[in-house]
Amino acid sequence: NVWQAIIREKNISKGIKENKEPLIWTLLIYGFGKTARRSFINQVLRFVLTKQREYTCYKTVGCFNLDNRMALEIGGPVSPEEAGVKFHFYGRSEKSGIELTDTNLPTILREINYSNMTPLFIIVHGFKESRKTKQVVNLTSTLLHNVECDVITVEWKKAASFPHYATAAANSPLVGAEISVLLQEMHFSFSLLPEKVHLIGFSLGAHAAGFCGRHFQNKTRKLLGRITGLDPAGLLFENPNLSLSSTDAEYVDVIHTNGGHMNELEFGKEEPMGHIDFYPNGGKYQTGCTGSLSDLTCSHNRAWWYFIESVKNTTCSFKSITCENGSYSYNSCLCNNTHISAIMGYRSTNADEKGKY
Repeated sequence: NVWQAIIREKNISKGIKENKEPLIWTLLIYGFGKTARRSFINQVLRFVLTKQREYTCYKTVGCFNLDNRMALEIGGPVSPEEAGVKFHFYGRSEKSGIELTDTNLPTILREINYSNMTPLFIIVHGFKESRKTKQVVNLTSTLLHNVECDVITVEWKKAASFPHYATAAANSPLVGAEISVLLQEMHFSFSLLPEKVHLIGFSLGAHAAGFCGRHFQNKTRKLLGRITGLDPAGLLFENPNLSLSSTDAEYVDVIHTNGGHMNELEFGKEEPMGHIDFYPNGGKYQTGCTGSLSDLTCSHNRAWWYFIESVKNTTCSFKSITCENGSYSYNSCLCNNTHISAIMGYRSTNADEKGKY
């Protein structure tokens, strides 16, 4: 019986005791997990057979291959025209969002009196999301309300549509390159200061931010100021040379909230990849997330909300303690370490001690 096999494989009796969910509900969750895993694997196989490690170059954004760390092993991205990446600018005097294009960028920046001394946040959504996803909307408004800044949202929903995860992952380098091209134009035409740029990317968007950082560095020989990875996606980013890394910006901080493996319905990458990596509640499962079918991405999405709260709350910060083995020694770290040496979220700084917390 297939359900009996699932029970044996996942030791559901233990899960029922811990989660206190009805048996049929737990069976459905793990059944869905196996189906999702098979679906993703089949997607990847189909994608690879179609692409056959096909890498390419595009006139406006450059080349995508493994040598320049601008592609995944499964193949290169679609064309910029197919991807349809869009940018919307929000500022102190423009809170409704203006779409930026190649042709209107100079006019818009002049009209809003763009200042290169103003911090610029760039928000990159993840798989099956858009700029209208509530977390993106919430973070945009929270930044504008609490920080003297400008914000650009990156919309790549067409290139990150459900259920085509493998295609979306392969498209993330293109998204990064598109952001980089925009920043280069602002840098060379409007004296944008790279150190004033802070990219915030969720899941696949975190890796897109990394690709942006290395593309910008390759073209300008300058590093962007900061990249924050919000539970960077794990599947297809196992290679540390291709995923978000500490070489992609002056300061790279990462918040892991659902790290692990797809077959356990853990969507984030568990391995450290920044100058500093935070594992709240051990970095796998977050308080209040039930693991039910309607709540599968709760722990994954929690990274958004931790960061948003860290911007809002000026009196109570996410103080962290060192934990060199990350989620594997979370409980022992809590018991044996009282040295607070880093702050998680918006107020994390390059001056914090590097490592895992």
